[in-house]
Amino acid sequence: MDEYNYAVNAKIPAILLVEQGVRVDQAFKGNLILFNRNNPEHAIQEINNRMAMKPTKTNDEVSWLLGGAALLALIALFAGSSNRK
Repeated sequence: MDEYNYAVNAKIPAILLVEQGVRVDQAFKGNLILFNRNNPEHAIQEINNRMAMKPTKTNDEVSWLLGGAALLALIALFAGSSNRK
């Protein structure tokens, strides 16, 4: 949560990626995506949708592209690790 808050305060585009089943404060109003490691397609599509909706400012665009790619890689990693069990 500290990293997310730091990014928001620094005006860096951020998404808080939380695995389904993890408790999240209902009052949280930030940019949150829940994901299921056994079925990550919904979260991947949601990330792509949010990235597509952002205004195209040079720095924001690069941040969203890099951050989005990192999130997609993490989801794939989590999904892959749960399939090996």
